[in-house]
Amino acid sequence: MRKAINDRVGKMIYNIKENRSKKQAATAAKLRDCQGKEGGGSLSRLQEELADVQRKLSVYETQMGLNILRLSDLMKEKMDMQKEMDGLQCKLRESEDRCVWSEGQVDQLKSSSESNQREEQGFHKRLYNIMLRALGMARGFRQQSSEQGRHRLQDRQLTEEMSLLELEDKEENV
Repeated sequence: MRKAINDRVGKMIYNIKENRSKKQAATAAKLRDCQGKEGGGSLSRLQEELADVQRKLSVYETQMGLNILRLSDLMKEKMDMQKEMDGLQCKLRESEDRCVWSEGQVDQLKSSSESNQREEQGFHKRLYNIMLRALGMARGFRQQSSEQGRHRLQDRQLTEEMSLLELEDKEENV
């Protein structure tokens, strides 16, 4: 890009110099014509005009050179800004990609969390049912225990009654 600018600048300077040479040649031809026709008075006037034109041309060339340098600087600045913009666009695309990826991760986490909640609710329900069965079994064991205690008491009472009866029988037999 810089080479293209330098080529353009070179062509512009070449064209300016060529135009200046043509103008100087035309002015010199004019001077020669006038010199032959009018003599010395108009020659000095034409020489002054030529000097003025050359000064103006020199000023214009200087201004043009400065403008060309400024243009070159602006083109470089434009290229730098374009590079910076390209970098920012790349970062933006990367950020957008990360955002899309993050949204996918959030969706997966939500889905996983909901699944875990359903599993936890099912686990709590099963645990509650197991606890109810265990409570029922404990009540059954207590009832059996109390029945066994009652049966033991009845057995003891019966055993005592039988022992008394046997003693009475023995006493009667004796």
